Formats: sequence, structure tokens, C-alpha cells
Amino acid sequence: MIIAEVLAVTFTIAGLLAVITCIWLMFASLFPRFIRQAQTHCARPGKALLIGLGVGLAPFITGFLLSKPVPGRVLGWPLMFVVFTAALAGTAVLATRIGNGMPSQCDRTDPWRRSLRGSIVLAFSFLLPIAGWFIWMPLALIFGTGVTFLTLSDMRRTWKEEKEFELAEAEAIAAEEREAEARQNTEVVSS
Repeated sequence: MIIAEVLAVTFTIAGLLAVITCIWLMFASLFPRFIRQAQTHCARPGKALLIGLGVGLAPFITGFLLSKPVPGRVLGWPLMFVVFTAALAGTAVLATRIGNGMPSQCDRTDPWRRSLRGSIVLAFSFLLPIAGWFIWMPLALIFGTGVTFLTLSDMRRTWKEEKEFELAEAEAIAAEEREAEARQNTEVVSS
């Protein structure tokens, strides 16, 4: 192996880790509500791992197998993209959680620094030969998929409850308006 090949591999890996770190920061800054709500699922990592295995691994493998033949690429690549995006979104939660464990005085003025610190630590943990490549990274991505699924299902349930509450509130207001209109009509008729 010549030095050019070594440098190509080194810079490719460094570039990928820099991109992944930026994606985690992007998720943390664009979806802070998701990150906050997903923090609760980090307390039970076993549940998130099992759900990530069940929900994420099968579609990813199916997408990978579909991406081989030419007609299947239309379904395979988007399926893998969706699962990988869900994994990265959930791993952004893990990176933020790691960053929360390393508090700094700058956190009050720059809250994004927590996500940055956690992202750097998590990305560097993936560099560890064998354990980082074949244990930490797959576990983090599976965990991230599980956290994303759990959080989205919680948010969907919360959204439904909020919509039902708004609907009931709107019906109550409409009933009050009809009642006030009926009273006004009775007053007009009696006068």
C-alpha cells in the first residue's frame, strides 16, 4: 500500500465523520423539540435497541437487497435512505445526551456546543478499530433508529391528543355561540 492510498482512506474516513457530525448538529438545531422529547428514551437503551432492531434492520436489509437488481433500485435506495436518516436523527439525540454529560460554562450562551461536544466524542469513538467499526457504530445506529421510532410515535400520540382537545374546545365555543345567539333571538322575539 502506497502513501497515496493511505492518505485517501484517512481523508475519506475523516470527511465522513465530519459530515456525520454536521448532520447531527443540523438535526439538533432544526428539531430541538424532537431532541428534547427523545431524551426520555435514552434512559432505557435496551428498549430502543430492540425496537431499532425490529423496525430498522429489516427495512434496511430489504432496501439493500432490492437495490441490487436494476428495477429494485427505485425502491431500495429510498428505503435505505429513510432508515439511515432515522438512524442519524436518533443518533443526534445520543450525541446531545453525551454532550449534556460534559457541561461547560458556555452552554448558557451557546446551547449548540453540547451537541458539538457529544458529536465529536461519538464520532471519535467510531474510529476505534474493530470495536468502533463493528460494535459502537452499528449499535449507535440501531439505537438511533429505535429512539426515532419511539419519539415519533410519542409525538404522533401527543399530536392526536392536542387535535382532539382543540376540536373539543372549538365545539364548546361553537355551542356557546349558538346558545348566545338563541338567547339573543328569544330576547328579540319577547320584545
